[in-house]
Amino acid sequence: MAPTNEIDPPQNESLYNMLQSFIRSHEQVDEHSDSFDRFINEERAKNTVKDRKCERCERKYKVEMDRDGNPKPLKKNKQCKYHPGRLRYNNYDDQDYYSCCNATGSRSDNSCKSHNFHVSEYPGFFNKSEFVSTTERSGTNKAVYALDCEMCVTINGYECCRVSVVKEDYSIAYETLVRPDDEIIDYVFNYSGITKEILEQGPSKSLKDVQNDLLELIKEDTILIGHSIGNDLKSLKLSHNKLVDTVIAFPYNSFKRNSLRWLARKYLYERIQIGYGHDSAVDARTCMKLMQVKVGLYIDTRLLGWDELYKKPEVLHHDDDADETETRSKPDKDGGQSSEGQVGAEHREAEDHRGGDQQRPVGRGIKKPEPFVKDDIQLYINCKPEELECAIAVMNNILCDVVAWSETHGLKLNPRKTQRAFIVNRIGSGEFSEILKTCGNRLIV
Repeated sequence: MAPTNEIDPPQNESLYNMLQSFIRSHEQVDEHSDSFDRFINEERAKNTVKDRKCERCERKYKVEMDRDGNPKPLKKNKQCKYHPGRLRYNNYDDQDYYSCCNATGSRSDNSCKSHNFHVSEYPGFFNKSEFVSTTERSGTNKAVYALDCEMCVTINGYECCRVSVVKEDYSIAYETLVRPDDEIIDYVFNYSGITKEILEQGPSKSLKDVQNDLLELIKEDTILIGHSIGNDLKSLKLSHNKLVDTVIAFPYNSFKRNSLRWLARKYLYERIQIGYGHDSAVDARTCMKLMQVKVGLYIDTRLLGWDELYKKPEVLHHDDDADETETRSKPDKDGGQSSEGQVGAEHREAEDHRGGDQQRPVGRGIKKPEPFVKDDIQLYINCKPEELECAIAVMNNILCDVVAWSETHGLKLNPRKTQRAFIVNRIGSGEFSEILKTCGNRLIV
């Protein structure tokens, strides 16, 4: 998709002005990112054209090329074995677990995935002296865009295979598939959503053509929003100095970043990056909405979870003198349950509370009565005995969603009324007890 020929004026002049305090230069964004990734960046700097260290299995290896100049795949007995998930600490049993398979131990122990190529980055390929800059082109465009890229793996590291640029009204300003110059050794479909067939069917462009298109759209005075946007610009080999990074705007602490998925759920009541493959257009829209929320310009009733979590409220009583409305609402089908696994949920409305004059502002100058509903929530998973450990992991994810939603709405779960139960068919009580000894104590409740 080519950028529009006409430069769009700012669709909301105030957004451009209100983002001024969040603007950082490219160098400042890189410095902030380096505070989290200093160790991995130091390891990457040691890589050479031939000698590398794999970022997945942490093994040192030599890059070997065939006659056609393409990297040779690893032999079957020397595969790259690793865990695609992150290592998470469980304070209930004082152990670290990998989120992908709940395994414990080091990366090389009990690895759940293998690949015929190692993954590493050659820093010489991303030399900033080869970047193109928005200062190279004349013109002005005081607009605000959100940008996001999807990555694939080549011999050079993570390169861009799709780029999306979104306007303030969430429409697409520019989007295309990108063909890396070197052979792709891993499409990382679980995250990129790109396969060999998708890239070959196209339409796609070379990185050089994409750079030229973006320089026609993004001028020196254009504001770009993104989540860890420095990584996106690095994959595009593009330099720009009016950047708004949602990682900086929504900080967690000095050693950890908030994920875009978590920010979308907390501030927008939206679930993104579910299932296989991310969508760069969805991620870019999410970044735009988050910054509009930050400055108070995101006027959408979903800020209260109104549309996503509730059906349209039905007015039961109205007192003209008190100017107070009592509402009755029920959670929507997607409000209290996750789409992961075979999960069912039963919601029984137990008690209604008058909203009174307790209100929460939505956007700027807009208020809606906030409904308070006390629900009896039952979550259940039907699984086979060999799937019990996986079911526990799924249940933990669901419980985290319930807790996060409750805390956002000022509610707390009652521990005395919170119970867990497993009904497993075709298994004896003795065998079930042995399974619980190894994995049952990982439940967060």
